[in-house]
Amino acid sequence: MRKKVSVRRAFTSIFFLSVLLVSLFPGASISQAAESISKTITLAQHGKIEDERDRLKVTFGPSYYLPTGLYVNKGQKITVNLNEHDQVVKPRLVISPPVLNQYREGILDGIELQPGINEITADAGGILYLINQSGKTATPAQAAITGANPLPTFELGKTSITEWQVMLDQYSNAPAFELVSDKVMITSSMNFVDLVSNPEELLKAHDEAVEIEARVSGLSENDPNPLHRTTEFRYHFRQTQESGYWMYAWYNHTAYITDAMQYVLDVNKFINDGWGPWHELGHVHQQSATTPGMFGEVTNNVFSLTVQKHFGQPSRLEADNIYERVFQYLDSPTKDFASLDVWEKLVMLWQLDLAYGENFHPAIYKMVRETPANELPRNDEEKLQRIMYWSSKAAGQNLISFFEKWGLTINEDTRQDINSLGLPELNAPIWWNTDSNNTIKPFDIKASSIFETLVAYQGEIPADVYRTYNLHLNAIKHYEEIGEYAKVVKHTESFQLLLNQQKESDLISEKVHDILHSQARLLIENSIKE
Repeated sequence: MRKKVSVRRAFTSIFFLSVLLVSLFPGASISQAAESISKTITLAQHGKIEDERDRLKVTFGPSYYLPTGLYVNKGQKITVNLNEHDQVVKPRLVISPPVLNQYREGILDGIELQPGINEITADAGGILYLINQSGKTATPAQAAITGANPLPTFELGKTSITEWQVMLDQYSNAPAFELVSDKVMITSSMNFVDLVSNPEELLKAHDEAVEIEARVSGLSENDPNPLHRTTEFRYHFRQTQESGYWMYAWYNHTAYITDAMQYVLDVNKFINDGWGPWHELGHVHQQSATTPGMFGEVTNNVFSLTVQKHFGQPSRLEADNIYERVFQYLDSPTKDFASLDVWEKLVMLWQLDLAYGENFHPAIYKMVRETPANELPRNDEEKLQRIMYWSSKAAGQNLISFFEKWGLTINEDTRQDINSLGLPELNAPIWWNTDSNNTIKPFDIKASSIFETLVAYQGEIPADVYRTYNLHLNAIKHYEEIGEYAKVVKHTESFQLLLNQQKESDLISEKVHDILHSQARLLIENSIKE
C-alpha cells in the first residue's frame, strides 16, 4: 500500500542531527523540512552475495545488508525516493527485527525498490537495511529515506566518542544500537549498550579477528589474483532470543543469545575469552570442500586457534588437556579416527600448522578457490581424501605417514596422486608436537634439498630453464654455507619470482612450480629463524 508520509518531529536540535548523520555515513546527505527528515544514501555496489560465496567457496560467508542508521516502529510510514540509476539489479529495503526471534529473520529479502517514490508502511517494527546486489556502474542507486527514526550508530573512523554519547542520550528510546566498520556490523538491543566501554577499541578488535581469519583463508586486500582478495562485504554479529541456541552461524549473520552478547560487546572479553565469536566467524569462513561432515565443528576452530594465538592467549588445546588424550590415541595399536571428538580431530589439523607455519592452511584455501567447481570433491569421503592430497602439496612434503599415524585410510588413487608429486617423505614424528613444545621439525630444508628435487624433475624442465634454476640455487647454497641468511632469503625470494614468471609463461608445469615453490617457502622460513 502506498500512502503519503507524514513524519513526527523527533529532535530538539535539527542542526545537530543533520551534522551527526552526515558524519556517520559519508555519501549520505540530510535535507530537512518542518515535519520531515530525509537521509540520502549512495548504495555500495559489491555484486551478488551468491557470486561472492562461490568465489570464496564458502557456504555461509558475509552479509549483504547495508546499514542505514534508521529504524521504524510497527505501522510507521516511510518514503524511499530512489534515483534514476543505471543498475540492472534493483535495490531492496529490509525491515529486520532489532533482536532476532529465529534464524530465518537474519536473511530477509525485503521489498524491491522502484525508481521514484516508494511509500511503505511497516508491518512490524525493525531496523532498516538496504540490499544492493549490483556490480559497479556509472550511476549507482541512491535512496532518500524519509520518515524513519535515527538508530544510535557508531561508525569507526567517522563517529567521535562525543557524538556517540550524545546519540545515546537523545535516542535512548531506540530499540537497538549498531557499531559499524568496513569489516563488521554489530547489532544489539539497547539493554547491553553499557557493555561497550569504547566502541572504537571494540570495532578494531573485531576487525583484527576478521583480518586474521581472512589470512587463514589465504585472502589479502592486495592479492594480484582477484580470487584471493578479501571480501568487500561485512560480517554481521547479531543478538537473538531464539531458544535452543547459545551462538550460531547462518547465512548473512552470526547470532548470540542474551547471555552471550557480553563476548561480542565487551572488548576485554572479546580479546581474552572470545572463543565463541571467533568460532562462529570461523564457520562463515569454512570451505565445503575441506569440511567433510566429521569436520563440521573442526575446520572452523583452526580459525579460532589462530585468533586466540594472535591475541596472545594460551592454546585451548593445552588449557583443556586435549594433547594428553590425543597422545594416548596415537600410541595405541588400533585407531579409529572417526571416533575422536572434535577437539582431538582439531589437533591433527593444528599440528600441520605448527609444523609448516602460518602459510600452510592459506595455501590449501587458495588451492580450493583455484579448483573449478566441477572438480571439487562431492561427498565426505572424497573431501577427506582430497584434504590429504592438498595438505601434502601445501606442506611441500609427502604426508602419507602423518595421516596413517592418525588412523586415516588413504585410498590407492590418493596414494598415487601424493606419490606422483615427487615430494620428500616425512620422516620426523611431527604428531608429537604441541603449542608449547613444537621442537620436532618436518625437515630442515636446505638448498641441497631443492637441488635434489630439481634433478628429479630435470626431464620435465627445458634445458635453459634448468640451467637458470641451477645458477640461482648455487648462489643460495653459497650464502647458506657462509651463514649469510638474509641473502639466502633475498635470493630464494628471487627464485620464487622466477618460478612464478615461468609458470605463467608455460615454461614449467604447475606441478613442478608448486613443489619447488613450496620448498623455497620453507627454506625462507627456516632461514629467517636462523
